[in-house]
Amino acid sequence: VAYSAGQFRTVSNYLDRIYAITQIYGIVCSPSPPGATKEEQLLNLGTEFGEKLIDRSPLLSQLFVHSGSSKPNRTWLITQDCKVPWFMAHYRDRINGENTSLCSMKVIKERDQVSFVGACCVLSDLFARPSNSWSPRISMAALDRHVGEHFFGTGEFCGKGSEGVTIYSHGLLESAKVDLKDFWKTYGREHLHFLLLGFYYKAPTVERSYFGLMLARVKGEHSEGELWERIGLMTLLAGEQDFNSNIQLQLCRGRIR
Repeated sequence: VAYSAGQFRTVSNYLDRIYAITQIYGIVCSPSPPGATKEEQLLNLGTEFGEKLIDRSPLLSQLFVHSGSSKPNRTWLITQDCKVPWFMAHYRDRINGENTSLCSMKVIKERDQVSFVGACCVLSDLFARPSNSWSPRISMAALDRHVGEHFFGTGEFCGKGSEGVTIYSHGLLESAKVDLKDFWKTYGREHLHFLLLGFYYKAPTVERSYFGLMLARVKGEHSEGELWERIGLMTLLAGEQDFNSNIQLQLCRGRIR
């Protein structure tokens, strides 16, 4: 939230839009980012911050949706043009000293990609579960804007909008308001996965809220494992043991471009 709000911050030093929030995340960035203009320097500094945030916390690095109508060159990289959906604002990488991250990521600078190791499942398996199923069940989802507008137009599908981001709940997905046929057909059900990133809970004994990425497989042959693009975020409600018993999660390794 602090990073995405940086674009509106009034500062005397242009680069302080990013420097001012690095301490929040415990990140140290270059004091002299490359660039012939202050705009280029800010862009390069933002890229450095986004890369270091992935090293700091894969979970925190992905708490955003892209707000532009065009697909970004790096779908994994947070920028100051991104938005944080309201239902993601409470996630932290630690709760009462407990590490809540469930995925590892590493930047591959020479490829402008990130590699990941984590638990995945086929996305359509989650949508196929009835809305009254106890656990796990979809809580909320947000598509990156360029994806949401392509399939569903510019409207929002739930009461609490998020500045141009398509947001919808499981119940609405099952209604006539949102037709997913083109969505599944375009990508292919087998090419859409959910990558589990972490969890949040208010008390250890209650149901947890799990957070992850919706990923679309990049079709074609890739010499170094499967290549993906992120297309949005999703949260699931589940008991701590329900993923293993009710959803077929598999250990996945891949790259996101």
